[in-house]
Amino acid sequence: MTHLERCTNTVLRDGICLELCDHKTTPSHHHCFFELVYVLKGRTLHTLENKQMMIHEGDYFLIDINRTHSYDAVSEDEEFSIINCMFLPQFLDRALVHTHQFNDLINNYLIHFNYNNFESAPTQNIYHDADKKVLFLMQQMLSEYDERYKEYMEVIRSYLSAAIIHLVRNVSKSGDDGRDITHYIKEYVANNYAQPITLSGICKNINFSLSNISIIFTKNAGMTFREYLQNVRMKKASEMLEKTDKTIAEIASLVGYSDPAFFYRLFRKTMNMTPQEYRKEHKDSSQ
Repeated sequence: MTHLERCTNTVLRDGICLELCDHKTTPSHHHCFFELVYVLKGRTLHTLENKQMMIHEGDYFLIDINRTHSYDAVSEDEEFSIINCMFLPQFLDRALVHTHQFNDLINNYLIHFNYNNFESAPTQNIYHDADKKVLFLMQQMLSEYDERYKEYMEVIRSYLSAAIIHLVRNVSKSGDDGRDITHYIKEYVANNYAQPITLSGICKNINFSLSNISIIFTKNAGMTFREYLQNVRMKKASEMLEKTDKTIAEIASLVGYSDPAFFYRLFRKTMNMTPQEYRKEHKDSSQ
């Protein structure tokens, strides 16, 4: 019996299955239950239907019933672990036994979120747990499930409802001020600044409209995405100029600029000195 078959049997029997999983690679599959996933450690490439997204520590997401997805390891040497919460709709409420999609669940269950108020489908996005509130809920559910405390299923049901509310209000038009998505974008830049990234590309990955995310990010970051990305790259370039002997062209490439001349002009405009002047001044001051 495969791991998926064992989990499916448990979910069909109990309505829910929780586990700590460290499988770095999982073949493409689908299942007859919802799956709430929280990334505890590491990163991997997650594919949902035809959309690929790198997921990192602190990210969480929900897979709808019968949606095909897979995990592909980034590195065999890198640790990766997740908390998996697999559940049937009727675990939350027996009246939901004939519910087959997430939008039906949240429109009919006690959560009472109007699906029409969402900027995008909650099950198509990756969310980042900036304040660790969802991590607390997931860990509590896993602890209750493993220890089998008295009335543990009722406690898990309560925590799961709270986790779902945290997830859906990320995409509700009347939800929070976008701090989670701003934090996610900043972390994405920190991990990918050497690549030719754009805000429109990030929006496609998480299924948000460019205009909305641009407004949210600028409001929360105090600058446009382009300005923020440029600042991050200039900071990384400055560190390399201080701490390494790499050439200007090498540094330009390492911080995401394929044209050394453009990097040179941008650095001079941003730092009010050339890369060579910056290196000389800061290396002299460190001696």
